[in-house]
Amino acid sequence: MTAKVKETSQYLIANSSAKFSINYFDDRIDLDNLSVDDKKVYFSTYSESDAKQSVIDKFKETFNKTLVEEKDVSFSNYNAQTPLKEDGTGYIEVTAKDKNEYIKGATKFVLVEKRISLSFDNRIVRNLGSVNGNGSPLLL
Repeated sequence: MTAKVKETSQYLIANSSAKFSINYFDDRIDLDNLSVDDKKVYFSTYSESDAKQSVIDKFKETFNKTLVEEKDVSFSNYNAQTPLKEDGTGYIEVTAKDKNEYIKGATKFVLVEKRISLSFDNRIVRNLGSVNGNGSPLLL
């Protein structure tokens, strides 16, 4: 931007000019540049609403910002079949709303199914004796 002094100025040199530049720093979080780990969310049901809430929770945990659907972000292209693919993943796309104050861009969040791993200790086996007198022991 250039400012030019009027000929009739009493305080500045007539017909002189000055150039100004304004540097704008956008410190919003760019969804496009999130790390792989930041884009991975775990969920326990196969509902779209659970997937959305998992993304909102992940964002709060990672960036200490609370997202509000339709105000801050929109969700689209939910893909998580029941059950999930063999690798246990699906996805949901997230797009920041225009003029959002703390996020921008869009990305695909990977939905990872919370899988419970059960392991049994074989040493905890008790013989409860025969059941119904048929001579077969009931083991716990």
